[in-house]
Amino acid sequence: MKKIGIICLALVLALGALGVGAALWMGVLTIHGEVYTGNVDAIWSIEAAYDDEVKDVSFIEAGMISPWDMQIMIENAYPSVTYTVDWNIECTGSVPIHFDVPMIFTELPPGATFTFTDMDGNPIDWLTLQLHPGEIQWGELTVHLDNTADQGMIYMFEIMLPFGQYNEFPPTLG
Repeated sequence: MKKIGIICLALVLALGALGVGAALWMGVLTIHGEVYTGNVDAIWSIEAAYDDEVKDVSFIEAGMISPWDMQIMIENAYPSVTYTVDWNIECTGSVPIHFDVPMIFTELPPGATFTFTDMDGNPIDWLTLQLHPGEIQWGELTVHLDNTADQGMIYMFEIMLPFGQYNEFPPTLG
């Protein structure tokens, strides 16, 4: 009988301890704080636009539609001419950024090529380019019209440069 009493007492104490433990786990904990996540931003700027033609018949103009959209106009186009736009991109946000391949919204004329290079002439691999806050990437965009291009034409191009937070963009990085 004494054993049963001790077992009952032990069970009552165990249930009491379990109740106290559950009461402690069911409490409300309130934390006040602020989280700063930073911002993602960049500015694409044009430094110069020029061509390599000898006759100086045509010309190129480049301008920014928005901080991420460039517009290029080649007026009085001439076959076998290379037009160049010197540009830079600055990460103006507080979070590093990655890029995706620039999107050209106008169909290129037959025989035209667009090439993005760094200032040393190396092709830019947009999917591996990363800029940290305050960093600048300098480069050139060349538009070459080969001998099949129509003379005297006006060509306009809009180019958008997609970018986003370094650890989430572009989606193709996986």
